[in-house]
Amino acid sequence: MLVVLKFGGTSVANVPRILHAAQLVIDKYVRDGNQVAVVTSAMAGVTDQLNGYLTQMDALTEEDGVVLAAGEQVTTALMAIALTKLGHVAQSFLGWQVPITTSAQARNAHIVQVNAERIKDCLDAGIIPVVAGFQGLTDDGRITTLGRGGSDTTAVAIATALDADFCDIYTDVDGVYTADPCIVPTARKIYEISYEEMYELSSSGAKILQARSVELAMRHNVQLRVLSAFVDLPGTSVANKQIEMGAQMERLKITGIAHKHNVAKVDIEAMSMDVLLTLLENAIPFELLAQYGHDGATHIALLVEMLYADKVESLCNELKSAKQISDGVVDRNVAAVSIVGAGIDATAIQSIIRICHENNIPVMSLSISNLKISFVTTKPNLELAIFALHTALFPLEEKGYRVPD
Repeated sequence: MLVVLKFGGTSVANVPRILHAAQLVIDKYVRDGNQVAVVTSAMAGVTDQLNGYLTQMDALTEEDGVVLAAGEQVTTALMAIALTKLGHVAQSFLGWQVPITTSAQARNAHIVQVNAERIKDCLDAGIIPVVAGFQGLTDDGRITTLGRGGSDTTAVAIATALDADFCDIYTDVDGVYTADPCIVPTARKIYEISYEEMYELSSSGAKILQARSVELAMRHNVQLRVLSAFVDLPGTSVANKQIEMGAQMERLKITGIAHKHNVAKVDIEAMSMDVLLTLLENAIPFELLAQYGHDGATHIALLVEMLYADKVESLCNELKSAKQISDGVVDRNVAAVSIVGAGIDATAIQSIIRICHENNIPVMSLSISNLKISFVTTKPNLELAIFALHTALFPLEEKGYRVPD
C-alpha cells in the first residue's frame, strides 16, 4: 500500500521522540513493503514561541509565514536524518520545494495545488520523502502557513495528490473520544466516525484534526486514521460510512461533545448586517450565533477566537464613534459547547436544554443544525456542562464504546 503518515508536535517534541517516530515508520509500515511519505509538524511549543515573537512586533505582514514555517523545517530534516540512520534513505522537502501552492492569506492560507512529482520520484527510487507540514508558497513565491493544525491538511493534500490508500495521523491520543477525557474520565473512544460528524467535532473545538483537513478528506475520499504515536492501540477511522452499532445503539443519536474555551462572544446592535462585511474585510473570522431584527435595528451575536477579541472590541468602538453601530459588547468570560450527532432531533434538543436547566448551567445562545446543537455558556460552567451532558447522553451501561481504563 501507499500510506501518508503525519506526526504531530508531541510526537516529534525532541530528538528521542523523533527517533521513536522514525522507528515506528520502519517497523509498522516499511518492513511490510509499504510505500510511505511522512509529514511532520514543528516540535510541541515551537510554533507558539515563534508566534510570540511576531506578537511582540505587533504587526501582521507577509513575513509572518517565513517565521512561523521555521519550526517544521527543523523537524522535517531531523526526521529524514533519523530514517536514514535506520538504514532507509530519506529526503526532506519544505513546502516550497514540493511545491505546495497556496492562497495568500497571512497565517491562514488555503492549499491551491500540490505538485507531487518530486515526491513520486522519491517513492519510485525507494527513498522516503519527508514533507514539512503547515506551509506552502504563493504564486509569487512568498512562504505561507495554513493555520493552527495545518499539518493535518498538508498530509491529506499529499495523500490526495498521491492517491494514497490511507492517511494516518499520529498524535498523543489513541483516537477520537466522545468528549475530552481530561474533563470526562469515562469518555468513550469512537472507533469509526463519518466525515461529516468528524468535521463538526473539529470545527467545534475538538483538537484531534484540523477541520479543513477533514473537509478535504471528505471531498477526495481520503481514508483517515487517528492513532497514537506512543501506544499500539486501535485508533479512530474517519470514512464515508457511519459505524454500524446494532439495535442496542440505534436510539443513541449523539456521537460526541466538543468545546471551545478560548473564545469571546460579541453582541452588536446595528442598522444592518453590513457590519459583518467590515469584520471580514479586517480578516476577522467569526461564527454567527444569532441575528434578529427589532424596532428597525439588527441584533447580531458572534463568536470569535480570543486572539481577535481586542481587535474586534477596537473595531466596535470605531464603528460606534462613526455612528455605524449603536453598541458593540465583547464578553470574554464565555465558552461554547457543541453536541454532535447524525440524528439531532427535537427529543435531543429537549434533553440538552433540560440537562442544562437541572444543573443550573446558563444557556446564553443556542444554534441548531441537522448534525449539531451548540450553545454558549459562562466559562466557569464549561466543565460542568460537558460532564453533565456526557453523563446523561452516554450512560455507562450503553454498549458499543470502550470505556478507558
